[in-house]
Amino acid sequence: MSSPTWLLTIQSNRLPDRARPRRLGRVLAQIFMIVATALWLVPILFALYISLRPYSETSKYGYVSLPHHLSLSNFAMAWSQSGMWRFFLNSFWITLPAVIVTLFLASAAAFVTSRVNLRLNIALLILFTAGNLLPNR
Repeated sequence: MSSPTWLLTIQSNRLPDRARPRRLGRVLAQIFMIVATALWLVPILFALYISLRPYSETSKYGYVSLPHHLSLSNFAMAWSQSGMWRFFLNSFWITLPAVIVTLFLASAAAFVTSRVNLRLNIALLILFTAGNLLPNR
């Protein structure tokens, strides 16, 4: 079975996806996203860099100097001196059941609203979405 000649003509005139010229807007959007990502990562990476340096070196040479020594000693000292493990366990014991109960109730509500055909389904969707956008306090 052969294709009609007009279909072959249309298909042959069409450029493959990778050979199509990109639009200027798409290129600018990609550049914007790359720049925004870099600007978002710079303070995080700088904070990580500062935390890996000993305080004596930072106070002697300044924050924006090349490191002579990088270590995890600041993290180990913070973990041992602050009793952070106790706060971590407290957060774990509170967060784990809260997440499980929330996921169970949300999946139960989603199941009911998807199976029952009511006029209020869209209103419930809007209500649940608005509820997720509210702050925690």
